[in-house]
Amino acid sequence: MKFLCERDELASALQAASRALSSRSSLAGVRWTLRGGELEVEGRESDLAIRSVLGAMGTEGSFQTPASLAVDLVRTMPSDQVEVVVEDASVVLRSGRAEVSLQLLPTLELPGIGEGTTPSATVPAAALAQGIRQVAVAAARDDGRDLIYSSMLFSSTNDGLRLVATDGTRLALRDIANLSVAGSEARDVVIPTRAVRELERLVTGAGVDEIHVGIGERDAVFVVGTTTLATRLVDEPFRDYRRLVEATYPKKLLLDRLSLVDAMRRLRRMAKEARNSSSIQMNMTPTACELSVRIPSVGQVHEVLDANFNDAEFTINFDPDMLADGVDGVEGDVIRLEFIEANRAACVSSADTREYLYILMPIVAR
Repeated sequence: MKFLCERDELASALQAASRALSSRSSLAGVRWTLRGGELEVEGRESDLAIRSVLGAMGTEGSFQTPASLAVDLVRTMPSDQVEVVVEDASVVLRSGRAEVSLQLLPTLELPGIGEGTTPSATVPAAALAQGIRQVAVAAARDDGRDLIYSSMLFSSTNDGLRLVATDGTRLALRDIANLSVAGSEARDVVIPTRAVRELERLVTGAGVDEIHVGIGERDAVFVVGTTTLATRLVDEPFRDYRRLVEATYPKKLLLDRLSLVDAMRRLRRMAKEARNSSSIQMNMTPTACELSVRIPSVGQVHEVLDANFNDAEFTINFDPDMLADGVDGVEGDVIRLEFIEANRAACVSSADTREYLYILMPIVAR
């Protein structure tokens, strides 16, 4: 088996495919398959597969190599083209005067993902990627307690798509008007957050205008340019989040968003000096909001921001990183924070719209 392809295209394909593999060890493999003048590079696990396609001419066949090692080596090849030759139990990569030999890995046959699912909807790439970025921060990276905590809800609404994620301590929601991933069939699906984060990464890197989406009974398929991501769906109902979203928050605080973002940089940096956990304390009056972080034996950051608060005085504490995640997701000039009591969930949103909501439990001072 022998073929020739472009170095940068091959490196990009290998990089994308390798993201499907949770293990970063040298034994985690990607499959190379050449047929019909196209090279498919695929990384696959039991619940996620990413496949990229690029042009290549040569002898057809298939083999498997270590993922991360192949990515690093191909990316640094000296010439714009790479010749690939399979010889017995190894593959040789040649570019310019450089030659690399890699031992082939055994080809493992894993269950197919998304093979019977055909894309039936086309959605704006930028809008979906932005919604994913705003919401994914509220999902757990890997939670053994509950699969739902590391998943994202894609829910069809009357006028578009709603994305929701929660890790049990916070919840993020984004409504995107005039967007549907389910084609003509309105339904709710739950997708592992790992797959959703990889989708957002693919969209951002590809710079495409549209994504083609197919939702099957057990899996979902997203086509981003020349790369296809297929993922298993979570076969569990999402948590009932509507009580939090529809709650009444009587205390309302309005702040300049950029001023708060700037203050949060210093507050978070001081908070990182804590040996254990730390919190941001917010003290509100009708015209000002004081934010502070104090770390014993290290120091303190104290910020005062102009504010509009509809109550007399109020104090509440939050985890610095979790509060910053919600603030960073808000768009617009003015940010709105709403409260019930110091021991109840608070809501972060734009003062202009409630398309994006970030609901966060406070830290209760003992």
